[in-house]
Amino acid sequence: LMTHGDDDVLYAYDGPYSVDKLWESFMGNACTTLLGKPKLFFVQACRGSTFDKGVKLGCRDLDSDHFSSHKYVIPTTADLLVMYSSYKGHVSWRSPRGGSWFIQALCVELETNWKHMELLQLLTGVSRRVAYDYQSNEPSKGRMDAMKQMPSIVSMLTKLVYFPLKLGS
Repeated sequence: LMTHGDDDVLYAYDGPYSVDKLWESFMGNACTTLLGKPKLFFVQACRGSTFDKGVKLGCRDLDSDHFSSHKYVIPTTADLLVMYSSYKGHVSWRSPRGGSWFIQALCVELETNWKHMELLQLLTGVSRRVAYDYQSNEPSKGRMDAMKQMPSIVSMLTKLVYFPLKLGS
């Protein structure tokens, strides 16, 4: 989802919405056909107005699926993952030429690593790419210059997520 936002609010054409509304109809109690399946949401929107100047870093090196006859009761929020483009309360940046830093990094990581990396590993790569490879360049806007961004992952996944190749591909 790409839109404007603020602290726990997303702005749409017809007005503001609580960010939780986004996945409400996909929860276990609302959509039983998605029980046990991962529900992934990627949110490109500001989450506030705080800027992040960053901090200098010194140079340094940087489960199984099985079926049984047992029935389980799982939380309604199980198997949900939300990745936000920025940390709570912070702005989300974009380049006039390349667009959203977060979406650029997400696309690169998915294109490069979807075949051989587990989802959370891949998303950590997105976070690293945004954190290390991007910085605002707004010298004429003083307080907006040389700012950083840090994506945020909220995971309620109950198993590893891979993107398998389809048969015949």
